[in-house]
Amino acid sequence: MKRQNKTLFIIPCCKAKAPGGQTPFSFSDPIQDLISQPPYRALLSARKLVLDKLRGDPKYVSEKYNKNSNIKDGPEFGTSRPIGEYLPAVERYIGNLYKGSPGLANRIKTHIANPNKPSVLILSALYGPLHPSALIQDYDLKMSDRPAYQSWKRNFPPFLVEYVQRSSIKEVRLYLGGSTAYLRVAKSAVRLLKEKKLVGRVIHYDVKNGNSYRTPSLHGRLALSHLEGRSDLDAEAGAVTTEL
Repeated sequence: MKRQNKTLFIIPCCKAKAPGGQTPFSFSDPIQDLISQPPYRALLSARKLVLDKLRGDPKYVSEKYNKNSNIKDGPEFGTSRPIGEYLPAVERYIGNLYKGSPGLANRIKTHIANPNKPSVLILSALYGPLHPSALIQDYDLKMSDRPAYQSWKRNFPPFLVEYVQRSSIKEVRLYLGGSTAYLRVAKSAVRLLKEKKLVGRVIHYDVKNGNSYRTPSLHGRLALSHLEGRSDLDAEAGAVTTEL
């Protein structure tokens, strides 16, 4: 069913992740149903490129990045079968944005089942754009890390153009830290949307006096209130709303 005049929320992944998971008997990526096949294959190739770059640099598979040595070549990277341990993205991420605002992760899970509600994409350093229910493995990578930034700055814009067109998105809201590589990647994508006149508004919520706790926590509160169609006056007062 084609969606009309939708709003898209873009939120970041986070460093804190639930470990483990299960190997599913079958595998499907919800985002595959929201874009055409050539862009989806391009997305899989972009993910595999990031994974290959990660594996090619010893820094990103040892010491604090050691868990990356356990990432398997699953279907989310273009292979035929799942062989890793998976959790839905919205359950994998357990940082302050997702858990600091009570109910956000659960609200997203129930919300995405309603086609009349705003769409949600998670921007991941390893996976790029993710549907919240997409199955992903555990990993450790930031968008500012060498394997991720340039790849997604190049590959996220054409993906977002396709996604926005197919989903009839008319407004994009960014819940991303103002000084982060996540916002720089997202800006490169929404700039292209504006150039092509595909959306009417792009809104960024920056956090006043933000830090590693305050910024995701307040973004989580804002996203939750906006998903529920209500106001959180304290959270709104802590943010600077800018139209890009």
